[in-house]
Amino acid sequence: MLMLVLKPSLSADCKTFLFMLMQVRAVSSQLAIFESEAGRLTEMLASAQEEWSSKRGHLESELNQATAQKVDIILTTETALTTASGL
Repeated sequence: MLMLVLKPSLSADCKTFLFMLMQVRAVSSQLAIFESEAGRLTEMLASAQEEWSSKRGHLESELNQATAQKVDIILTTETALTTASGL
């Protein structure tokens, strides 16, 4: 934090005002930093959500394909067993 060195000749009101002004500037500076960080985190979140959505879609597609293959194998096996038992 910045140190404020005031002349002894300044009034108490003036010293109080200058001190408060420095506090407001420090808080404003911190706010700008936090706003920047919030923006960065928001961008990271959006990117992560997009990546997750893409991966989820890919995994759902793979699952659907594997399920369809399993169903196909089951039907093929049932057909073969039915045909074999009918002979």
